[in-house]
Amino acid sequence: MPAPDRFEARLARVLPFVTAACFAVMLLSLQFGFLDRFFVTTWHGRLAFDYFSVPRAFVNLCRGVSVFATPDGQYGPYASWYPYHPALAVWLGGPLSLFKPWTGYAAFVALSGTLLYFCARLLGRFTDNPAARQAGYFILMCSPAAYLMLWCGQMHVFTVVSAALIMADLLDLLLVKTARWNWRIGRYELRPVLLAGLLLSLFSKPVLLLILPALFAVPGYRATLLGGGAVYALVSVLFVLLPRLNPQGIGFDGLVSALLDPKTLFRPEKSGDIVFYTYKMEFVRDNAIHWLNMKSRSGFFEPEHMEFFSLSAFLAHLAGRPLSQRVYMLPVYLMLVLSGGCYFIKNAEKRLACVITVCALGLLGFYTSYAVVYEYHFVTLMPVLAAMLGLGYSRRGRAAFGVYGPAVFCAGGALLFAPTSYYWFLNPAYGFHRPELALLSPVYIPVFLSGGVYDWALDYIRVLRAVAVAGMLAGLLIAARHTFAEGFKKEFYE
Repeated sequence: MPAPDRFEARLARVLPFVTAACFAVMLLSLQFGFLDRFFVTTWHGRLAFDYFSVPRAFVNLCRGVSVFATPDGQYGPYASWYPYHPALAVWLGGPLSLFKPWTGYAAFVALSGTLLYFCARLLGRFTDNPAARQAGYFILMCSPAAYLMLWCGQMHVFTVVSAALIMADLLDLLLVKTARWNWRIGRYELRPVLLAGLLLSLFSKPVLLLILPALFAVPGYRATLLGGGAVYALVSVLFVLLPRLNPQGIGFDGLVSALLDPKTLFRPEKSGDIVFYTYKMEFVRDNAIHWLNMKSRSGFFEPEHMEFFSLSAFLAHLAGRPLSQRVYMLPVYLMLVLSGGCYFIKNAEKRLACVITVCALGLLGFYTSYAVVYEYHFVTLMPVLAAMLGLGYSRRGRAAFGVYGPAVFCAGGALLFAPTSYYWFLNPAYGFHRPELALLSPVYIPVFLSGGVYDWALDYIRVLRAVAVAGMLAGLLIAARHTFAEGFKKEFYE
């Protein structure tokens, strides 16, 4: 690796101050709100809206009430519906409930910032270029999506950490080639960093499920994946079967009927002329709603929902109607096919390069194929972006992934740091960003969003995120072409 030039050396010295200043501005805006006008999700003025549901869920459980019965909670001024794995209410909601509501939110913001810093530090180990290493801190901590995640008080930060841990463990195997991150238990190898990443995702938001087939192609990962799956299954069963952990369960027959006929989960509600659908309360109070919600929402599509930023929502709205779900799923289908291809590459190093590419495709598949993508979700891509930037400055990284794939991916990812054009279209008639909006009933939010108040401007608001995802997808496809061509070259042509 050549020594960094004078510009890169200066950039490496300046970037820590830029990152610290930007993050400080983000923290100040959480108090004063001067950045909020750039983000669609802040329109209702409910700062920490997604945070309060987690300690509230634990308080509910202590009272013998379902963790998912958010309206019955007695913690915080307001809260969105608790949608996470029920175990999160215990292992995180328990400690957070010891704080007063706003003090707890401040502590969680501090924890989130620390975790993002940890992710950048972890991934920075895999590049020798000091500018790329320092840029990783800016990428993880200072994106618009990161600000919005902190604003919402979103548990999505654990998904970001899980993606960073898994990416770091793969890079450690590829570039470092040591056993420093493994434990031996008899004849089995356990990878604790991979295990932590897997469990953090499964017990918060299981976004990483798509990449499991590719990870299983790494022989040294299989015992860890099976062990992590066993822990997840055991804990999940306990939270469904034990009345103390599932105090308002609907019973086996009710769950079977919901699985066989998902329509039984919903009920229509009407506000004025607007009809929207919500879950029936008896299902909401059972812990199994966590899994039922994942299943039902996988086909859920509202291209006119102004807070959805997926590529599929952009294309559907641009076309004037949702296309076939199979069209949106094409990147995921390709990723699964490539996952199968990883098993046929015998060279361990080349197989790892293919697995890393496929895992990045799997993470990106959430934004191309799944409709319900809020802007803060894009933080999950930041560990991949930091890793690809570092690999682009590594001789071995360029040899493994090519030059053009990481470059195109990073160029697309750079668009994620530009604010959307939402602020161009603010309409004061809707009372945006006024403190009084936070006092309105939460039912006002789905009623407002289903009113199509920004339907005419959605394409303009979403375009930068859609182009970013498309560019990152193109970069990964170029990288996949290189990694798989190199992987199969030795097998069939030498």
